[in-house]
Amino acid sequence: MIETGNLDPLDYEHYYSNDYYFKSYLDNPYETIHEGLKKHKLDGVIRSVTSVYDTKIDIVKGLQTEIYKYTGLALLTSITFILTTLTFIQIYFKSFQFQIFLKRTMGYSYWSIHKWMVLFIVSLHIFMGTLLLPSHNTIAISVFMSITFIEVLSVVYTFMKLNRENVNLVLKGKKDD
Repeated sequence: MIETGNLDPLDYEHYYSNDYYFKSYLDNPYETIHEGLKKHKLDGVIRSVTSVYDTKIDIVKGLQTEIYKYTGLALLTSITFILTTLTFIQIYFKSFQFQIFLKRTMGYSYWSIHKWMVLFIVSLHIFMGTLLLPSHNTIAISVFMSITFIEVLSVVYTFMKLNRENVNLVLKGKKDD
């Protein structure tokens, strides 16, 4: 065989491997070529045919199982991460309840009161994002961005809610220790 650049390597793969590939819609692929083999008296040359589809379908099913497993793990990890962050914020508000109240009543802005907590959460997300970027995995980065968006919404809501509750708790003199 002389390679002139006009053929795809798959066209002459059977010369290297002694395998021939053909498409068959029958349950027994040998029946597809059996008549031609008998007509040309070559039925003794090819005695059996192996279905490539059946060998690859197990690999595809295994990959689908892996996809479901890793999707479930990613979902559980995301939920755990969000719950941990929200719990951390609630502990922060409980620990600094009176200081937050005093600064708020003295006219400090929300940013000046909570900037270290917000900067910590943002730096944590930047760190995790930089760990994901070298992989160039579009799906992982998009999942991370959607988790970050969900967490931003939940953190903003939690901050607003806990700021309101904090003022009410301190004014009423309630303190849960």
